[in-house]
Amino acid sequence: VRPKRPPPAEPLADKLGRAASLAATVGCFTRAVLKYIKVNVLGEHRTDPGNAAKEEAQLLTYLREAKAQNSFVAELIAFAPAFESHFPQEVELPLWEDAEPSAWPLREALEYCNRHRQLGVWLDTDEGVRRFVRKAVFEDDDDAPEKPGQEEEPPLRPLPAAVAGESPILSRWRRAREEAMELWAGELSSDGSGDEGMCEGEGEGGEEEASEPDEEVDPEDSEAGSESTGDLEERRG
Repeated sequence: VRPKRPPPAEPLADKLGRAASLAATVGCFTRAVLKYIKVNVLGEHRTDPGNAAKEEAQLLTYLREAKAQNSFVAELIAFAPAFESHFPQEVELPLWEDAEPSAWPLREALEYCNRHRQLGVWLDTDEGVRRFVRKAVFEDDDDAPEKPGQEEEPPLRPLPAAVAGESPILSRWRRAREEAMELWAGELSSDGSGDEGMCEGEGEGGEEEASEPDEEVDPEDSEAGSESTGDLEERRG
């Protein structure tokens, strides 16, 4: 009986490529979360008023560059409640070589968020971090400069077409994204209601029309007027 041959070794280029991509993702999102803490949590940038606007612009730039590196990480952060049940912190991730190449970016996002426990780092910064990330990279990204000839991309990176026997990561991500869409719609509605409430409050407590103040009568003018009337009466008498 011939011994079974071991499975062919994975190409070294694939391993090196994944390692380089993961390192870039970790670097981009680490830089972004540190800047977020400095600007939105500690407010250290306000010590220099001239530098405050620059620091806030850098935060948006770092977030958008991180999303460009791996948008699935940003998706996990912004819509974390929708992904928690599908990808809990202790979820066992498949080996890289067992995952389809189309699922590698998702596998990388889970490696960063779950295995390296960086999702908790983001969510522990403050209560507004999810909303800030959502607005910065999925809603207000239109403000980012566009490259010439660059086509407009959808807010969420499209997933590969569903096929029978696809990677479990892909199928679970599809279900999580459906819940994320519902979460997004609810949060947008909540944000809109808050803004509308503020506007209504301002309308109900609107400023009254300014009425012209009554003219004050100068006492000297009043006395002068009385004296003139008395003189006229004496002359008539």
